[in-house]
Amino acid sequence: MIILIYSRLTYLTKPYKRKILNQLDSFSSFSIFASFQFALLNFTSTNEVFQPIYFALLILTNVMYFLQFLKLVVSDKISYNEKSWYYPIIVRLKEIFPKAIDRFTIKIESSIRSHKAWQKLRAILKVHRLKSRTLGLSLN
Repeated sequence: MIILIYSRLTYLTKPYKRKILNQLDSFSSFSIFASFQFALLNFTSTNEVFQPIYFALLILTNVMYFLQFLKLVVSDKISYNEKSWYYPIIVRLKEIFPKAIDRFTIKIESSIRSHKAWQKLRAILKVHRLKSRTLGLSLN
């Protein structure tokens, strides 16, 4: 029941900015619910004819989710950089499938933007520490 409520809420609110992530979340919620139901039917069934059917439906549901996941991921551009844990995999895929290069785009991280964000965080912490010192509080 909780999975159905979660699925409905995420469908209505669309919590992610990208459409692909919202689709994957909805489909994963459905897959979890269906897998749970088929597993429950499989384990509680005493009929030996239906147990393989329930098990096959359980496997089919998970395979369909995996294929949907691959379809959505491959249909979208994949961003990466050298620091990504999957960088060696992408390099190897580019060697094997040279026509797939347009699916992978290098994401250049701006070190300046990151540096500015850290400076902003430091400024906020300094102000917070000054306020706590004037009030006689400790941040520990």
